[in-house]
Amino acid sequence: MEEKRLEENRHLREKLDRLLQEARRNEQTQSSFDDFSLSVVAAQGQKELFQLILEKQKEFRIDEIRLCLVDRYHEVERLLTESYQHSYAGLSFIDTETSKLLISDIPDRPLLGTRIMSKYDWLINIEETNKYQSAALLPLKRGSEIIGEWEKDPNTHIFEYLRKNSYIPWGHYAANMADDAIRYDIDSLRQGDITGLRHLYYQRTYIRLAEALGITFENGKSHYSHK
Repeated sequence: MEEKRLEENRHLREKLDRLLQEARRNEQTQSSFDDFSLSVVAAQGQKELFQLILEKQKEFRIDEIRLCLVDRYHEVERLLTESYQHSYAGLSFIDTETSKLLISDIPDRPLLGTRIMSKYDWLINIEETNKYQSAALLPLKRGSEIIGEWEKDPNTHIFEYLRKNSYIPWGHYAANMADDAIRYDIDSLRQGDITGLRHLYYQRTYIRLAEALGITFENGKSHYSHK
């Protein structure tokens, strides 16, 4: 009986030692994550930020990291690369015009598994995918930035959206031709284009006036169009 109790005590001590070792490792990992998070917040400029995200984070036993930004009209790329003067390893910008169908296939939720390597090879751009035994796709999507739309004329399609990378700190509203009705020069503009642009501009003015006067919208809608 005494020997059985001693054996049980030994097993319990061994189990306790393993749990303590795991707790210490978790504490060190958590401390590293905290330090990393603070470093990201304190990053001085995009060069240091991308160095942290794409390289420093590999210290958490990650072999490869890719950051892909869906970039309409190349606005973000021009901003982050200072008009294409710089590039960052592991960072790519996805053109909405040439990759529209591929972008629509990106899931809303995270995916795990090696099949990601083949299905989304256009996104991660890694040549030797066979050497990796696991992978994760972490999509970060926000709600639609389009808040107004003109599609009354079948030959015209215009979006209004809140442009956040603006010269105004809080952003400003802008109306542009939609991706399926791009006009590459002023000679390509039609009368319907001008009508739609003016409609959205005037409608935005009325919306702002209504908000200033405390007038509520019908059904509380904030997304509006020509209808």
